[in-house]
Amino acid sequence: MWVFVKDAGFFSAVENHADRLQVIVRARCRQHAEALAAKTKAVVEWTPDSDYCARVILPKTTWADFLSDAALGISYNNVKGAIANDDDAFREAMFICWAAMNDFQREREKVGAYSDKSHLPNK
Repeated sequence: MWVFVKDAGFFSAVENHADRLQVIVRARCRQHAEALAAKTKAVVEWTPDSDYCARVILPKTTWADFLSDAALGISYNNVKGAIANDDDAFREAMFICWAAMNDFQREREKVGAYSDKSHLPNK
């Protein structure tokens, strides 16, 4: 599961094969992992030589509660405008992900806006 969460960051969650009642929630930066850990009272494992540099192991129920709280806290009508307003590098990465999925939609479904790349941040 990939998810962008306002006031927390970007996460990739997978089942913990050592304990199927847990998830390993991976983050690409320490700040995001620490935000998750603070909200769930968990510990960040720093894994700089892995594909995701930080991990938080949580019971699945705790992860579900975190996601539920995030969903219930939605108070914006445009996620791109609500997330990462103070982190330009993260905002740009999020826009690139959005653009890739927008391109996928246009190619797969032959619908959608933004046929050019002018909506992407300038480098």
